[in-house]
Amino acid sequence: MSKFAFVTNTDSNTLSVVDLQTTEELKQIDIGESPRGAMAVDKVRGYGFVSNCAGNTISVINILEAESQGEIEVGLAPRGVDISPDNKWLFVANSGSATVTIIDLSTHEVVHTVAVERNPRQLQVSPNGKFVSVPNFGSDSISIINVDNSNIKNTKNIANINLGKYTRPYHAFPSEDGQLVFTANTFSHTVSVVSVADKKVIKTISVGYNPRAVITEPSGKYLIVSAEASNALCIIDRQTYQEIKRIDVGATPRGMDINTDNNTVCSTSFQRNHLFGAPSLGSTDASGDSVTVISLDTLTRVGNLPSGLGACSVKIIETDDVINGELIEANLNLVYV
Repeated sequence: MSKFAFVTNTDSNTLSVVDLQTTEELKQIDIGESPRGAMAVDKVRGYGFVSNCAGNTISVINILEAESQGEIEVGLAPRGVDISPDNKWLFVANSGSATVTIIDLSTHEVVHTVAVERNPRQLQVSPNGKFVSVPNFGSDSISIINVDNSNIKNTKNIANINLGKYTRPYHAFPSEDGQLVFTANTFSHTVSVVSVADKKVIKTISVGYNPRAVITEPSGKYLIVSAEASNALCIIDRQTYQEIKRIDVGATPRGMDINTDNNTVCSTSFQRNHLFGAPSLGSTDASGDSVTVISLDTLTRVGNLPSGLGACSVKIIETDDVINGELIEANLNLVYV
């Protein structure tokens, strides 16, 4: 069994494939223009999906073949994707259209569009699949989309929850039980804790500058927040909702994912140091265009992984997580060269 990090590279229009055991970049897959957000994975059919902000499309990645297999047209400037737990639906946040596109994963066809508020960014489906939380960067709000699995066309936006003036939420992440949503508020340097049932903010947590993403980790003890302008990950105690540690991770952290094998967090660095003439393709330097690895056991930085240009987000995939895992693992060694 092997694990791989798929890194979205905004400035090289590629998806890096990194072996987490050897820490080697095995391949860069050419995808659409200005890809943003983490790749969503259809675990039933073995496909990945990445939003191309400049192309108004979603790239379809055949994980078995390590190749792009075309694009799906969606709304304007898509900036985030996620898949329902039952692998039926792909949800796409269209930042330029103020909509969420729903795609049937069995056909790769658009089946429904839901209106939200201005400039939606990285959305997330709840673990039970009942709702989608959508951060509306341009409206200082999150939308709650109720998912009707019996008739997807009845899926609708049931609430737009105000987070406060100039919060500018970038990422919305539901709790494990689906009762709360955490939002990374880029302009107010905070994380909002939102009650889904009450449809209101119940707590505001101060963090580092310009938070971009917020996630939980397997033990349930912490929230982890990437603070882009503080060059740090902020660790929040979920009992007290207080920041207990700030970990220096190098320049401009954005997307994150957890490697449960060794209890680490992988965090992308979006430094774009290539704009200033520094080498970055395949770089393992924490100063930029790479992925930083942080131990959740010691809350310290323990390594780095290579990426392409403008590393934006990361998705960790275990070979058994997708269709025909043994074939994929065998094929990776043949194709990713």
